[in-house]
Amino acid sequence: MLGWRRTHADHQDRRKEDSHVCEVQALIEAVYLAQREALRLPEWDRQIRCVEHKPEYFHVIPGTSENHVLVEVSMFSGRSLEAKRALYQGIVQRLARLGVNASDITIVLYEVPPEFVVVSLPRRLSLASKLTFEGQESLTRRWAS
Repeated sequence: MLGWRRTHADHQDRRKEDSHVCEVQALIEAVYLAQREALRLPEWDRQIRCVEHKPEYFHVIPGTSENHVLVEVSMFSGRSLEAKRALYQGIVQRLARLGVNASDITIVLYEVPPEFVVVSLPRRLSLASKLTFEGQESLTRRWAS
């Protein structure tokens, strides 16, 4: 556990930090909404995290700015090319509304076969019954076995 004590002089830093948290939450929400729309994910499926790196720890493609955003999406395999394209477009459009230039966005999709995902058995069965996207039948059958 990491803890620290804030002093009166840290008040301005706290406001900057709060503003930054709001920006991060807006980025997360933009990706979430793009996923919901393009992949027809259920509302409860919100496994999204934001990982930030110092510029000296994260080299980016030449021609991008210090505002470069790398979006990595792990999803079950089987989605159509149209669904993936809709996801790409949705992410870029929603991030653009937040001031991120399209040239500063890189999106990488990782497709994972459902049998490679392990969660507890009771949750596994309940998740399979809630999935709604193309290829749901075969995915549900594989998950429930």
